[in-house]
Amino acid sequence: MKTDNQSLRALFALPPVRESHDTAITVPTIPQQRIVTGDREIDAVLWLHQVVETGNPALIEKATEAIKRISTPMKQIETRYSNLLKQHPDTHVFTLLLATMNFGDLNFRAKRAIKRATSKHEALSRFGSIDQLFAYTPAETACVAALDGVKRGKSWFYDEKKAAKKFGLVHTLVPATISDCLHVQGYWKSLYQLRNAVESHDAALEAYAHETYAFELMAVIPPANGGEALAAFDHIEAEERLENSASPRILRNLVVSGWFRHGERNGQ
Repeated sequence: MKTDNQSLRALFALPPVRESHDTAITVPTIPQQRIVTGDREIDAVLWLHQVVETGNPALIEKATEAIKRISTPMKQIETRYSNLLKQHPDTHVFTLLLATMNFGDLNFRAKRAIKRATSKHEALSRFGSIDQLFAYTPAETACVAALDGVKRGKSWFYDEKKAAKKFGLVHTLVPATISDCLHVQGYWKSLYQLRNAVESHDAALEAYAHETYAFELMAVIPPANGGEALAAFDHIEAEERLENSASPRILRNLVVSGWFRHGERNGQ
């Protein structure tokens, strides 16, 4: 039975959390109220959006209490705001959709803002600074080195077969088990989320190529036990990847492994 690739696990590991006075969450100042549209109720809601976006629980609590004092139905205010945006010649349909999505739902916006603030705090606690957060990690550096010299296609992405061949030559980049594959994908997702909590950021193409490589390996690596097979299935479902072209092959691999036929579900 294959065992996990420990050198891969060591490479694909986020820095540990280190609390310091530099990364501690500070209480933000309340945003200044501004005239944006000239409509007092619209501007009030837009200001409350800014308050919620601070991610500070105390300020968010005040915002959610304040919005209750607006007597006009929120749908009416949203419609007025939408109409104002439509009058602007440069407003794109997509911009309009983003601007009015969950317009009056401060609870939804609050949950999203708090999650982003928590991720930002974790990001800085792990990496120490914004510069270090966005610098290539050892895993990214290894992937870039592995694909050095490989030309990208017309779509600007790496050819999956060529990338897989190159990654396969570097032991620390090759998952040995399905658990390794899931570990790698979790690493890339966490790194992406931490960076985007601070600033909008696209993953390096080499990182995307390796994440794809790790995902597709689950179609050929037999699961070590039923628990691992279920973890792979749960991952595909949770990440909404059932429509991925590799998913049918992965699911077939999980089924023919025999763990489900024998009723093994907990990895004993």
